[in-house]
Amino acid sequence: MADQVRRLARLYLKMLHSLYGLYRMLKVQLPPRSIRLESSMSALGVFFEELNECPDMEITPVISSKLRELRVKMEELTRLIFGVGMNDSDMVGDFMTGQTIELEEKIDQMITLKKELLRVATKEVINPAARQIIENEEAQIVWEQCFGSSRQVRLKAFYKKMVEIYGAALPCGLNSFKPFFGGDTVSLESFNTFVNITNANFVYAANDKVLIGNGRSVTNFVALQRKLGHLHAALERESETKPQDTPQRRGKPRRRIDKGNSVPVVSVNRTIFPPPPTSSSTSPDWEPEPKTDKWSWLRSKVKKWINLAAELSKYFHGNMERKVADELLHDDTPGTFLLRFGEDNNLCVSFVHVVPYKRDNGWKEWLMRKHITVHHNLNYSYVDGKKEPITWDEGLVHRRNINRHRTFRELQIFLSICGAIDHELSVPLDDMSL
Repeated sequence: MADQVRRLARLYLKMLHSLYGLYRMLKVQLPPRSIRLESSMSALGVFFEELNECPDMEITPVISSKLRELRVKMEELTRLIFGVGMNDSDMVGDFMTGQTIELEEKIDQMITLKKELLRVATKEVINPAARQIIENEEAQIVWEQCFGSSRQVRLKAFYKKMVEIYGAALPCGLNSFKPFFGGDTVSLESFNTFVNITNANFVYAANDKVLIGNGRSVTNFVALQRKLGHLHAALERESETKPQDTPQRRGKPRRRIDKGNSVPVVSVNRTIFPPPPTSSSTSPDWEPEPKTDKWSWLRSKVKKWINLAAELSKYFHGNMERKVADELLHDDTPGTFLLRFGEDNNLCVSFVHVVPYKRDNGWKEWLMRKHITVHHNLNYSYVDGKKEPITWDEGLVHRRNINRHRTFRELQIFLSICGAIDHELSVPLDDMSL
């Protein structure tokens, strides 16, 4: 029945919440390639959220076997994450090396099983073009859930959906997105380029004669070049008013004091140590707080894209020819730069550089300097499994700060949910079909 399908979807959502909570607590201790697990958990979370809202899927024997296999794989994966993440020793022996290799193998199996389950449970693909053009899996889900089978949408509709996923007012206005998409419409190709730029974790200059090194993002690469002295001031775009911005008051805000109302006294102990929740979180009926929706699985990724786009929009000029960039940067101070789309839609940084040259005046030689505009294309990509390096001291501090009691409790919650899922899956298929 529909109630049984909805109850099964909620149990899998609880399991995913518990697995994600354990993964977040022990993320630094895990191998770099374990970051690939995040996209699989997001896709499964969105799938079970939709199944919880509209339980119109028939649980066939094939889907039931895939769900059982998913439960087993998630339990094995959780035990390995707990074993590898809770290891506080500094020596890496054969046992821990074997556990790490096994964890990476289980993650690969989990990704494969996720694809098989979604292919079997979903009868048809909503937008085949999005699956072919958009490379990022989370971006595919966002486009299909927001715009269905459309190949392009209006920028206002795109902005409205981003506000809905973001959960609050965006840090940039509607006009800040126009340079990324080249106008008032958002196509699949431009959205794919936007996600690739904002999601990149390895950025470097194609011609490293001047701009050297690499960054974890485009803004990080620009900050590195500023630190090295190659770039200085950014040539910002023309200021555009944000539709959701409100005018700020000048001066210090006035404080209104009502003498008739008494100020409540807040206990320090209550503030630092809040009271425990009244409901027991170890029971099978435990509901994750706050209540989630399908966007909660993608909100962190979308926030990362939007926040980076807000920073880049200050000096990103969109499609711009080389001649126009030369005119804007002509006779400007050394180090002034801007970001633009160059030839073949490549990301390019144009900046003013100083080049020394000699000038022979017949009887003496002068050493002159001239300002030229240099254009460097930037290569950006998302390297699978790339994590920020941490020092030995940072790793030691993180291991000491792990809340062991909370980690053990999360594992107990996960195992209790596994038992509830086994009970639900033991119900005959005739009773679960719609």
